[in-house]
Amino acid sequence: MKNQTPEIILASASKSRKVLLKNAGLKFRVETSNVDEKKLKEKFQGTPVEDLVLKLAGAKAEAVYQNNKKSLIIGADQMLECENTLYDKPIDYSNAFEHLKNLQGKMHRLVTGVSIVYHGEIIWSFVDQVNLEMRSLSDKFISEYLEIVGPEIFSTVGSYRLEGHGVQLFNQVKGDFFTVLGLPVLPLLTFLRLKNFMVS
Repeated sequence: MKNQTPEIILASASKSRKVLLKNAGLKFRVETSNVDEKKLKEKFQGTPVEDLVLKLAGAKAEAVYQNNKKSLIIGADQMLECENTLYDKPIDYSNAFEHLKNLQGKMHRLVTGVSIVYHGEIIWSFVDQVNLEMRSLSDKFISEYLEIVGPEIFSTVGSYRLEGHGVQLFNQVKGDFFTVLGLPVLPLLTFLRLKNFMVS
């Protein structure tokens, strides 16, 4: 008799990550963690971005694991770095405007980390980055753009969604599109198949 695969839980409130896994055909449910990201970022200040996103991804997965000991938990985190400055999600429209003013005409990178917790241990971690060149933007364009996209902007680092109107902000994108959306799907699915957590 075949061993039953564990329940898979995505420890993230991100709509993009949920859609990516759903479209990939993965059976899972969502449970958000209560991790204080701000506190963790302060604790690990000065840590390389690649390590920081993995610490946060792992912390989210471990937090959700506490109430789901038999499940496989997927945690993820994403950060934006431009000229050695880290950008969080904007808190309001003026903050989003400021972010786009700072990023326009420059290259920045999105660093995305994912960790899987199973039986209390991190059994897999992966980090990827994408380099994006934002074109020069007028204040008028930024204002109109923010008006069009609305409140959804507060859920994204960088104040854009590349899968929507945000694509208009860029000259070029170098890297994996799934990573931009917040989850390196292909390496994740490869690992799940390899370990028989999903049908291969």
